Amino acid sequence: MCQCQGSACALPQRRVLVHTVAMNADALSPEFSQWLVTQAQAGARPEQLIAPLLQAGWDEDAASTAVDAVLRRFVAEQGQRQGLPPAVPVPTPFQLNGPSQIQIDGQAIHVLGSSLHPRVVLLGNVLSAEECAQLIATARGRLQRSATFNAVTGANEVDAHYTGVSCGRDFTVETFADLREAVA
Repeated sequence: MCQCQGSACALPQRRVLVHTVAMNADALSPEFSQWLVTQAQAGARPEQLIAPLLQAGWDEDAASTAVDAVLRRFVAEQGQRQGLPPAVPVPTPFQLNGPSQIQIDGQAIHVLGSSLHPRVVLLGNVLSAEECAQLIATARGRLQRSATFNAVTGANEVDAHYTGVSCGRDFTVETFADLREAVA
């Protein structure tokens, strides 16, 4: 019956479904919808949430779609109560294995990398060299060295070991060791 873990299950036993003909989110009873939200908040896995629907004869795709609709409706209602704007889909101009560059206002923007989870796209050639120089010049007066936490003193301190040290620019090394020889 229930896939819950633990000794106390709050799955409404009497009215899981209002009816089984439509098999969509509207067919779920308010009690079962609340059970879904409570279980999702407690960290239940998706297969645990759809198990009672599958046992009631639902198709897996219909059960997944109905559970998704209930949870999305709950999130939207919570956002509305807190005065947040409604969620909107974010368009993506980048497809899997799509072109490595796109044209925007006549400028070739290079797609250097793309990740789906989390959704991150690394773009190159977005700013010209002149625009980069202007941006750096504008920010230069406000730039400060980064501080790191010193666990011994409890203070935030600038530490050359952690911030932008470059061999040759900031210090010189007289002798280098070849690590391949050290292993032998």
